[in-house]
Amino acid sequence: MSKQSQWRLTFEVTRWEFMRFFKPREMMVSLGLTVGLLLGLNWMIRGAGSQGEPAQVKLINQSELMLVIPETSSLAVVDALPEEAESDLREAVAAKELDGLLIVRGVEDAELVVLREPHWRAELEKLLAIARLSVQLDRSGVSQEAFAEMMAPFPLTLSALRDDGGGFRERMILSFVCIGFMLMAIFVGNAYLFSAITGEKQLRVTEQLVAAISPRIWIDGKILGMAGLALVNVAIYAVSSFIAVLILQRLGVDVPLALEVVDVGLALKMVSLAVLGFLFWFTAFAAVAATINDPMNSARNAFMFVPMIPVAVGFLVFTNPEHWGFRLLGMFPLTSAGVMPARLVLAEVPAWEMAVALASLVVACWMMRQVAGKVFALGIFMQGKEPSWSEMIAAARRV
Repeated sequence: MSKQSQWRLTFEVTRWEFMRFFKPREMMVSLGLTVGLLLGLNWMIRGAGSQGEPAQVKLINQSELMLVIPETSSLAVVDALPEEAESDLREAVAAKELDGLLIVRGVEDAELVVLREPHWRAELEKLLAIARLSVQLDRSGVSQEAFAEMMAPFPLTLSALRDDGGGFRERMILSFVCIGFMLMAIFVGNAYLFSAITGEKQLRVTEQLVAAISPRIWIDGKILGMAGLALVNVAIYAVSSFIAVLILQRLGVDVPLALEVVDVGLALKMVSLAVLGFLFWFTAFAAVAATINDPMNSARNAFMFVPMIPVAVGFLVFTNPEHWGFRLLGMFPLTSAGVMPARLVLAEVPAWEMAVALASLVVACWMMRQVAGKVFALGIFMQGKEPSWSEMIAAARRV
């Protein structure tokens, strides 16, 4: 078969695999639902963070601490009346008539009586610490104004000699978004990939298909078609998030977007790493899916979480981004998609390291495609049993 015929057949398989799951109407509905879900989630978070009824706390103060409660506090602290006994107030807490009883016996001694640990404990501890600090300042003869001046942050001016593509925060957000969308594309694509390949094996249609096209053309078309479908789904989620952010900004909600401060070159580097990393792992999963008879019971499903390992390694880069080990991992195809984005955020990456990382991913994708073709040819004909790892390795060695 000529190269032109192979490419034509691969394109036909790619188009068929893509169109069999591509449903524009359902995707538009998904886009709308995602926007609505994000807006609803934001509304719930804002509602949960808003102040409700303040917690009613009685205070028995036997010390010189002056507890000052701000107006925005979630606490309503009221001094106990002289005729109110401590035992009666404890019973009121037990009967849920009070949210808490605060007994301050000294500058360093206080007791909070509640039914169970409250969510406002940290706020109360902060207020007590402020009151104790005020007493200690009075005892030492230092005014609060002088103390505030001593504790003020140093006015350090940053003069960056190089533009690294926006601020640190923007670069960090960009790296998290790219890695997150890469993982999302892998998992979404795997859902299509595993259901398609295992379904075809269970329906016993593989023999008829292989009679018409070679396993290599078949797996190439599946990888390209379903990879494109996964990327379309991720694009829908990205557009949904962008629309939700724009709507929230129109409603007056402070949601930083900061796209204008992100360097285009840096964004292209991270997107390239994410796309190539996705293609590498997706091609590997295509080979694994061909060896699975029942995805509900196969022990090889755990292999789907392997891409999380390089992402976890990427967090270790924060300890020392210039370490030679992390520089090597940033150029190694198995880990570069998770490590190199972190290094781009934290360090100055030489152009040759970035070029090696991208080139190694391209070569690894091509080699994994060769392996996937051999393993796919082995696995699609096996019914009733899954090929062992040794059989898969032997098939891969014939590349």
